[in-house]
Amino acid sequence: MATQSSRPLHIVLFPFFSHGHLLPMADLARLFSIHGVKCTILTTPGNVTYIETTIQQTNEYLKSKNEPGLMPISISLIPFPSAEVGVPDGIENVSASGSPEIQQKFLQGFFLLEKPFEQKLKEINPDAFVSDTFYAWSASVSARTTIPRLVFNGMGLLAHCAIDVVCEILESLPDDVDKFAIPGLPHQFEMYRSQHLFTLKNKQILSVIRRNSEMDARSYGEIVNSFLELEVDYAVHWHDVVGRKAWLVGPVALCNEKQIEKSSRGGANTSIGTEELLHWLDSKRAGTVVYICFGSVAILNISKEQTMKIAIALEESDQDFIWVVKSPNETCYADWLDEFEKRMHNERKGLIIRGWIGILYGRSLQPSSTASKFFLIFKNFKIQMLNPNR
Repeated sequence: MATQSSRPLHIVLFPFFSHGHLLPMADLARLFSIHGVKCTILTTPGNVTYIETTIQQTNEYLKSKNEPGLMPISISLIPFPSAEVGVPDGIENVSASGSPEIQQKFLQGFFLLEKPFEQKLKEINPDAFVSDTFYAWSASVSARTTIPRLVFNGMGLLAHCAIDVVCEILESLPDDVDKFAIPGLPHQFEMYRSQHLFTLKNKQILSVIRRNSEMDARSYGEIVNSFLELEVDYAVHWHDVVGRKAWLVGPVALCNEKQIEKSSRGGANTSIGTEELLHWLDSKRAGTVVYICFGSVAILNISKEQTMKIAIALEESDQDFIWVVKSPNETCYADWLDEFEKRMHNERKGLIIRGWIGILYGRSLQPSSTASKFFLIFKNFKIQMLNPNR
C-alpha cells in the first residue's frame, strides 16, 4: 500500500492510556504493518512498557517475512502533564493511578495533551492518524492540521448505535420511570433505571460521552474492534441511518497467533504465571469457570463494601471462578482480600489475579481446552451503560 508518490502510507496511532485501549491499538498497528503501512504509535514514556514486547514481536515477524515494503512499527513519545494536574511522576496509566482522587486528576491530564499532540503530529506529518474516542479534542487537531482522523473505539456497533439514544433518554428520564425502550434500532431493547444509577448520579459522564460522539462524527470514519458476521444489521444501520463510515476489523487480538504473543501482551505485571494459570484452568470441567473482570477504570465506582459483597457471593455460590482485581497496594483491597484469596486457593475453588492478565484474553477468543470455560466480562464504566434486555 503506497501513496501516489510511491512512499508507504504513514499512520500515527494515539491510544488511550489503559491496557484495554493500548493493546488493541498495538494489535491494529500490527495489522496495518502487515499490509505495508508505516505505523508510529504515539504514547508517553510510562506506557511504553505495556506495548514494547508486542511491538518488538511484530517487528521481528515483519523482518522474518523478508518482503519489500514492510516497515517496522516505531514509537514516538510525548510527556504526560503530571505536574500540571498534580499526580506523582510515573502515574501515566489508568491501572497505576491508585485512589479515586488521583485517578480523577489523572484523567484531567488527557485534556492537556492536545497541544503536545498537535505539535508532534506536525513533526511526523503522517497521512492520517487513529486516535481513541476519549480524545475528542483530536477532531479539532485534525481540522487545524488537515490530517484525517480515524476513531478507534473498542465497543461494537450495537453499542455505537445505541449510546447517543440512551444518553438522551437518561438526561431527561423522569424519577418515577423505571423501564424504558431504546427506539430506532434494528432490534427491540429495554433497559432499567437501576442499570444506570452511577451514571444518573454523575451526569457529567453523559455530557462527556455525547461530546465524544459529536467529535467522532466529525472524523473521517471509525475503526471498530468487531466483525461483520456478528453485527451485520448494525453495520447496515450505522451506514444507512446514522450515516457514518465504519470499518470492522476485529477481533484484532487474533493477530497474535503464537502462545508467547498472547501471554506477553501488556507486560508481565501479574500475580500468577501463565503455566500455573493454564494448569489450574485445565483441571476444571468445561463450562464451569466464571471469569470476573470489571475493567481498568473500575476503581472509580466500585467501593470496598461492593468488593466484599462480591467476594461473599462468590464464596457462597460454590462456583469455580477467576477474579481479576487491581494491584494489591490499593486501599480498596485490604487484608481481608488476602485471607479470602488463601481460602479459595486452599479449596481450589477460585483464583484472585492482581494486575493485567493477557493470556485469558487470547485464550477466550480461540478454540482450546481453556476457552471452553465460561468467560463473563462485566465492564463497569462506559460500556456498562449498554447492557440492554432484549
